[in-house]
Amino acid sequence: MKLKKIALTITAGTLLIGALTACGDKKTDSTTAAATTAAATEAAKDTEAAKETETAAVSTGSDYVLYNDVELRPGMVWADVKDSLGAEAKPMEKIEPCGGGDYIQEMYFYDGLRINTLRSETILSIELPFDEDSDALIAGKIKMGDSLDKVKEVLGEPEGDEYQAVYAFDKTTIMIYLENGAVKGAAVLTNPE
Repeated sequence: MKLKKIALTITAGTLLIGALTACGDKKTDSTTAAATTAAATEAAKDTEAAKETETAAVSTGSDYVLYNDVELRPGMVWADVKDSLGAEAKPMEKIEPCGGGDYIQEMYFYDGLRINTLRSETILSIELPFDEDSDALIAGKIKMGDSLDKVKEVLGEPEGDEYQAVYAFDKTTIMIYLENGAVKGAAVLTNPE
């Protein structure tokens, strides 16, 4: 049972951003919607708990991903950095909200990197997917395969457990996913307001 909860929490960062738009593909059923809502709620609670215990060693200057010598942060204007990232690995995917509205999310794919934007204007999250190798660096120093000790050396003591290290800031959160004590994936995302 613990493994299921951990898996749900690990994917919460991604689901949090897509929670309002998940039904745009018309494949979402009530079970998926309930799981998405639960995951988003769990992620928000974890973020709030992490904010309260943020370590002094972590600064908001650490909440970025370095890719092709470009610093990417949630909240950045997408047009300012898009052309500097190189060729896209596959075409952009658009997810439109069900029920109308202008909360249109786009996902851009690069080698070992996925960037989620709001209406192609603002970066919502930067992700290093689990199933891909990546040359991207979290906080400019942490790469895929680095140990939890290296993560702590760069960012300080995290919240979380053996499956994820969580660093919460005022407006963003870094989630570093771990497998056998090594970095397996990561996400830097905007905190819900």
